[in-house]
Amino acid sequence: MCGRGFKPTRCTVSKRAYRPARSFNDIVASGYVHDLPVKPLPQKVLRQSLRQLGAWAPQYAEEQEANGTLIPSFIRRCIELADIPLKDFQPCDLRVMLGQQIAPEYLVPLALTFLEICPELESEFHKYDLLAFTVDQKSAFWRKNPDLTEKMEAILDGIIDRRRKEYMALKRWKAPIIRAKVAAAKQQSKVGVS
Repeated sequence: MCGRGFKPTRCTVSKRAYRPARSFNDIVASGYVHDLPVKPLPQKVLRQSLRQLGAWAPQYAEEQEANGTLIPSFIRRCIELADIPLKDFQPCDLRVMLGQQIAPEYLVPLALTFLEICPELESEFHKYDLLAFTVDQKSAFWRKNPDLTEKMEAILDGIIDRRRKEYMALKRWKAPIIRAKVAAAKQQSKVGVS
């Protein structure tokens, strides 16, 4: 469905290299779901679409389309995604639906599964785009779901720790360059004074 913009990012999970899967089904098939502390949703739910679950029925958009009114392409894409089983959702599908705040009670657990494996996952636009759309759910949703909030906090803390370590490494790498520049400036000032 959205494979054209999907660029896998290289991630490391439990001492194994991981290339992000195209759907939740791929994660289950690869065995990575066994590395996760909590399974996102029951299999019975994963086999159903949002429309079958009664989580979202895009009636207004369908009425507009039936009347011949043009509707934006992203709304048309949401209508198509409403009929896809949750197990077949790809990261870019999750980004689209979560960006519209559609059925977060079903889609955030799936998104967190992808993000636990690879937080910097690039679904279509840029690194961390799925993370940004997942975090951007309404605060009432996060208050009602403390377990999901806890998982999201753990993912964000992991990113912060990793970034802090990267920053310190970069700072160490930059130190000799700065010392060399300072030494060169001192040398040049001595040459200029003489």
